[in-house]
Amino acid sequence: MVIKKPYAFLIKHFRLVHGLLFVLLVYLIGKSFNIYGFFNSYAINHTYVNQGNLASTYISIPMYIAAIISALVMLVIYFLLSVKRKNNLVYLLGVIYFVILIIFFFHVSTVFDSLQSKALSVETVRIYRDVSLIVLMPQIVFLFIIVARMLGFNLKQFDFKKDIEELDIDVTDDEEVELTFGNDSYKISRFIRKFIRLSKYFFVENKLFVIAASSLIVFGISFFIYTRFERIQRSYEESQDLNISSLSFSVKNSYITNVDSKNNVISSGKYYLLVDVFVKNRYNIDYALTRETFRLEVGDELLIPTFRLNKEFYDIGSVYNPIDLKPGEEKDYLIVFEINDEDVKKDYLFKVKNYNGFNDIKYDFYKEVVIKPENLNVNEDLGHFTAGDTIDLKDSLLKNSTVTINKIEIASKFREEYTYKVGNETKKGVYSIIPSSTNKASLSVLKIDSKVNIDKDVVMSKYLKIPADLYDQYGIIRYNFQGTYKTSKLTKIKVNYNNDTLSYLEIPKEVEVSTDVDLILLIRGRKYTISLK
Repeated sequence: MVIKKPYAFLIKHFRLVHGLLFVLLVYLIGKSFNIYGFFNSYAINHTYVNQGNLASTYISIPMYIAAIISALVMLVIYFLLSVKRKNNLVYLLGVIYFVILIIFFFHVSTVFDSLQSKALSVETVRIYRDVSLIVLMPQIVFLFIIVARMLGFNLKQFDFKKDIEELDIDVTDDEEVELTFGNDSYKISRFIRKFIRLSKYFFVENKLFVIAASSLIVFGISFFIYTRFERIQRSYEESQDLNISSLSFSVKNSYITNVDSKNNVISSGKYYLLVDVFVKNRYNIDYALTRETFRLEVGDELLIPTFRLNKEFYDIGSVYNPIDLKPGEEKDYLIVFEINDEDVKKDYLFKVKNYNGFNDIKYDFYKEVVIKPENLNVNEDLGHFTAGDTIDLKDSLLKNSTVTINKIEIASKFREEYTYKVGNETKKGVYSIIPSSTNKASLSVLKIDSKVNIDKDVVMSKYLKIPADLYDQYGIIRYNFQGTYKTSKLTKIKVNYNNDTLSYLEIPKEVEVSTDVDLILLIRGRKYTISLK
């Protein structure tokens, strides 16, 4: 059997190898020039004409294939010149360059994808334009070198004897070795072992280059996988800052409940998932937040938000409705989803569609956020208190708010003295406080002297202006009347007398003769109990 050295064919057709590289370079130069032309036009006009999918238009799969083959051809030439112990620095640089070019294509592809839904600043576009030009120039330099080498080895048309002599091609490169084996399979295994042996020799002699080239290739592939993974879909966690289309976006908190702000059941058999989100429009035109922008994955369904529950959840946040977000505008929204009670669980996938509606390009994928809602229906007892205690509300929706109960009184009515002026004369008057409801005979008045500090950063700070607002919103009176425990909600009596410290609230008249009377602050599942008597 006669077998030639593995690289003998390539040595004999050295010019053909350069010809293949020449064709690939011409193709890549044309495509790279298109990329440069796009960014140059964008930098001049500050906009671009919608051309469909920019990534596939300017960076197609054949470009990646051409760049990869170019790197491999450069690597083959580098190998051949290494075998002949000739100067191979140009081809080493070529391999490194094409690996960098592939990474550049990956990155620009992600930029083109993002351009479908957001604009780039003028400074950023100019940077991409200049980098595109810098990336283009080495290809032209390599093209001239490859053309010269390709034509230089055409000995019948050009008398470049010096080049061919320097390569030192002699008859030993085409020598034949006669081998006799027992069967064809042994011939193949023999060839494979020889190829492996030669490859080991090449690795030992060019260890630094092989390691560097392999590292660049691995880095390029890893970068490609990472960018594709980021661009297509991955799951994020709550409180993680995201850039979604033209939005800065983050989920601040999430809750689940079936009651409104007054602890009344909203709808039988239904629960509501509340997602408190922050959004900011980073684009320079209006951003359309639509019904389709937000989704909740429940089983095999993708639910859309409900917009009709503003009054029920005003104490948690501003319920989201479709809106055009102005450039630079930022908002906190409460996205509300209605679910069946059997679908209540510990975590959900909250989805945000990765596009906006100002052009015809729409992506069909969502960014996903894993949310683990706090159950506001689980009544957690956070302690028992008496007059004089300061109650820290940090574990409730009121965060860094505090309440200090100084004194509590119960009576059918209260007569409070006050002073007023008539001209220069100071006079005293009496302010009578009685229940304001129609069934006054069955009601008494609860007087609470307290100091309330509401955290200015919570939603309810704009509604809880005086202490009486807190008790009216969250207060419940619980008492033992003739052996039966009863509860009743508190109702604020409006007064203009010392309402920064004194609160007057309607309670059932039977509380006056009851035992075990407690004032309960029930703040969305967090219970604080103050003993009255």
